[in-house]
Amino acid sequence: MSTIITSVDRHSPAEHAGIHVGEQLLTINGHPIVDVLDYRFYGYDPVSHIQLKTPDGQERSLTLRKAEGQDLGLNFDTYLMDEMRSCANHCVFCFVDQMPPGMRQTLYFKDDDVPGSCTCFIGISNAMNS
Repeated sequence: MSTIITSVDRHSPAEHAGIHVGEQLLTINGHPIVDVLDYRFYGYDPVSHIQLKTPDGQERSLTLRKAEGQDLGLNFDTYLMDEMRSCANHCVFCFVDQMPPGMRQTLYFKDDDVPGSCTCFIGISNAMNS
């Protein structure tokens, strides 16, 4: 799992709280952070208790106050914060299995419901309804 912080947004709640690049986000409000959905869900509240690990291995805690729903301002190398996992199911209706040969190799990878992929569809749906 890679919850190493790669950048902190300027003027963000995280910058004001003193969170630094290279630190690892461990928990928000006691909840382990596994992927971007955890990060967004548990970081939604106006008060967030953050547990971090510094590059030298020491753990530190801080409390961060912000507007409800405001992003903390942390950025990570990948939104997955983990490695891609291939689907272990063998569904007869799988569209990947039904693809013709000779296509781009990345099209044949069966992701295991990539965390965050739903946020793209939600955003598209909201844009279409506005």
